[in-house]
Amino acid sequence: MKRIITPSEMREMDRASKMPPLVLMENAGKGIADDLIEMDLDRFVILVGRGNNGGDGMVVARWLSRAGKDVTVLLFEEPEKLSGEAKHNYELLLHHPVEIERFEGVIPDTDVIVDALFGIGFRGRLEGHYRDAVELANLSDALRVAVDIPSGVNGLTGEVEGVAFDAHITYTFAAEKLGHHLFEGKLMSGEVVVIDIGIEDYLYEDKGFLSIEDEDVLELLPSYAGWENKGDRGRLLIIAGSRDFTGAPLLNAAGSLSMGAGYTYLAVPESLYPHLIGRLPEVILIPLKDEDGYLYSGSFDSLMERGLKFDAVAFGSGVGRREGVRDFARKILNLDVPMVIDADGIWAVSDMLEELGEDVILTPHPGELAGIVGLKPHEVDRRRVDVVLDYAKKYNHVLLLKGSPTLVVQKEERYLNDSGDVALARAGSGDVLTGMIGALLAQDVLPVEAAALGAFLHGRAGEMGDEFTLTPSRIPDALRQYIESLYEEC
Repeated sequence: MKRIITPSEMREMDRASKMPPLVLMENAGKGIADDLIEMDLDRFVILVGRGNNGGDGMVVARWLSRAGKDVTVLLFEEPEKLSGEAKHNYELLLHHPVEIERFEGVIPDTDVIVDALFGIGFRGRLEGHYRDAVELANLSDALRVAVDIPSGVNGLTGEVEGVAFDAHITYTFAAEKLGHHLFEGKLMSGEVVVIDIGIEDYLYEDKGFLSIEDEDVLELLPSYAGWENKGDRGRLLIIAGSRDFTGAPLLNAAGSLSMGAGYTYLAVPESLYPHLIGRLPEVILIPLKDEDGYLYSGSFDSLMERGLKFDAVAFGSGVGRREGVRDFARKILNLDVPMVIDADGIWAVSDMLEELGEDVILTPHPGELAGIVGLKPHEVDRRRVDVVLDYAKKYNHVLLLKGSPTLVVQKEERYLNDSGDVALARAGSGDVLTGMIGALLAQDVLPVEAAALGAFLHGRAGEMGDEFTLTPSRIPDALRQYIESLYEEC
């Protein structure tokens, strides 16, 4: 797994490292230059600011020059205004065949433009000649390369006020930053390449968010010796649907089947039962007493009368918002099994959040979480990092906030997932995810890991299709293709 950190955590690591700042800067700039030299391009223009980002840029310029490249450095401040390490590298650069000029509103014709104006601590709006330079760069046909993060992008939130450097490649140091993965920052960063600058390994511990990668998947999926039977592979009980939402239970069940649960029980209001018979032959369909097509407290009693054995519960998709559903939810929470709660189920338990244990997962989208935390949906979306971290301090259960990126938190455990794309932005996609997570829970995957892994796999499945034709019911097939590709690469 990779680690994605905040700008303040990066500064803390810089200060705590035993490596001198000049050495870290040298490693950063040389790492970028080494990669650029391999691209077999000849002309470079480097936009240099006054701080450490500018210092990194001047190290890049020096090493490019030593490799025989044609390098022009455009300064945006007088040399005497450069910060300590940046000034040191400016003085070194004077002894190399590099053209050093003040930016005067023109960027020379070049193969590569390197943005070393501002670093990960940037906030606010680019103004004056900084804005002019970035606008000119964005119009160029040259390869655009950002140092650490594109100038104009907030390194913490990913937000852009006005304009930002539109990078094809961003070289960042030690670890990716949150700003590379959030909102406009994700779009502006292009391909993100991490340069190892020599920060000690122990300084990464407990920093930022973990992010699952392709090479992690087969280790995280449940493993079996080979002689297990269906009872050994977990029993998931899905409780879903109402007279108004008949498709959600089927999508839940399809998600469960795609994640390998040995048994998938699908409990629905009995008035839905005739309409679902035979739709998914692998599923064991269970009718529950209902009240006008909705679950109510008596539904729970009819469920318990069956004496089912199950290892996990997925609850809430399409159950509707009625007081009877809330009464049913209160009883469900007394079951001593791990549980994933989605959609209307979140509404049903929203007044019982402090009672939810560590083995419960809530999977809201921003609109559903907004009703809990007292914000508007767009505020939850744009402030998603702060919102989920504050939430994790207050409650014991797992929170999975859907969207781009999806965030999974539980106390001090944090995951960021940015797999997936707009193909998943369709009603019903989340129902499949709920079934997937439920199946992982039933197979004894820890709740926070089940949520993070489910989100990653759901996203990868979304990427297997196109944004117009991938319907939620086809996500399981796309997921199968993705997992098969992983096994083929082994």
